[in-house]
Amino acid sequence: MAIVEMLHSPARTRDFDRLLLGRCGTVAGVLRNGTLALVALDGADDELPGGVRRWSVHWDDLDIDTTADGWEKLAESYGLGLSGPDREAVYHAVPADWKISLCGKPVRHLSILGWPMPFAPTATRACRACLHLAEQPPHQASVRAS
Repeated sequence: MAIVEMLHSPARTRDFDRLLLGRCGTVAGVLRNGTLALVALDGADDELPGGVRRWSVHWDDLDIDTTADGWEKLAESYGLGLSGPDREAVYHAVPADWKISLCGKPVRHLSILGWPMPFAPTATRACRACLHLAEQPPHQASVRAS
């Protein structure tokens, strides 16, 4: 993620536009009902504008590379299956029309209005074994899960 302009951000953030433009970082949170991103800047503490690491920046002022980690492809390739009790459910990657996850656990599919939910590889409850297997080439993942 990079800060590319300062047209829509709050006035206090725009005051530091010369120091913030072009800086890279990560989105650490969402502010003001989703209208602003809390951006954590990369770099050493002594390099940060005003010594501040986190800044509130409007989404339209950011350039976000969503395909850098390849997580989108994993989400599109597998459906979501749940195992365990509802409040403690683990999220598993499930190929289409399978009743077990990549890691071999029996799962219940989650769908909304008949549409299957995609596997969320960045979720905190995502199964680590499914993540590992989903990153393998398709023929290796299906051999290991069977």
